[in-house]
Amino acid sequence: MKQSLLFILLVGLLGACKAPTAMFEYRLEDGSVPTSVQAQNLSTNASSYEWSLNDSLISQAEDVDFQITGSGRYELSLKAIENDKEDILSKSFIVEAPQNCRVQMVTSLGTMVFELYEDTPIHLDNFIDLIERGYYNGIAFHRVMQSFMIQAGDNNTRIEGRKFEFEDQIPAEINEKYIHHKGALAAARMPDEVNPERASSGTQFYIVHGRSLDDDQIENYDVTRQVPYTPDQRELYKANGGAPQLDGAYTIFGFLIDGEEVIDAIAGVETNDRDRPLEDVRIIEMKVLN
Repeated sequence: MKQSLLFILLVGLLGACKAPTAMFEYRLEDGSVPTSVQAQNLSTNASSYEWSLNDSLISQAEDVDFQITGSGRYELSLKAIENDKEDILSKSFIVEAPQNCRVQMVTSLGTMVFELYEDTPIHLDNFIDLIERGYYNGIAFHRVMQSFMIQAGDNNTRIEGRKFEFEDQIPAEINEKYIHHKGALAAARMPDEVNPERASSGTQFYIVHGRSLDDDQIENYDVTRQVPYTPDQRELYKANGGAPQLDGAYTIFGFLIDGEEVIDAIAGVETNDRDRPLEDVRIIEMKVLN
């Protein structure tokens, strides 16, 4: 009996003396920003954990899932802790800057990320300039039409009275290879009757929500175009829907790469008879990611 108790005591002491071992595996959703990082904890003999990114504590959960919005080299570290013992494992990875410019839009209903087209340089430069000067921070989505589009950029919709200098209009850069599929980012403008050159608004933009389209509907729009839809464009409309009635008439200068559910959320809010949301949906912050 004494030998059995001694054996149990020794096993307990040995277990208590085991040092923790930090181990984890991670996965990058994408190699360029923005990307999410998921890390799975595989540590042994530990009861608590500390995750750090570039020496800054980010979590004390067992596993982590977080976003990275800036390019560069990162070091992810996991500290496994048991009583007064600890072990640390670090792994480094690189997140590249995307080939084309990307911008992040944080709204009161979620975050979206867009990639901007390089071959609409006037719109690209103007949009980046406005973002970097903080123009869109605090602006409301003033026109929301479900199954069509959501629109923002009107300086009169901000809460603060901050004043900005901006262009009322910029020249059109309409390109037939870009279409109004769901998530397309385009410049608003005045109607043809007062704006025959189809110049874009200097600040206002819209994001296509759109509707579902079948082959017959796409064909009906195709026959009115100067340049027929390519097979890829047809497939894009069939897969995602959109607003083909706008094609060839407005400058499309970017497209959504993350946050489709946010478009749906904004497009689904209740509006008045002028398509203004009854409760403001605002852009909290916009920033250039690269």
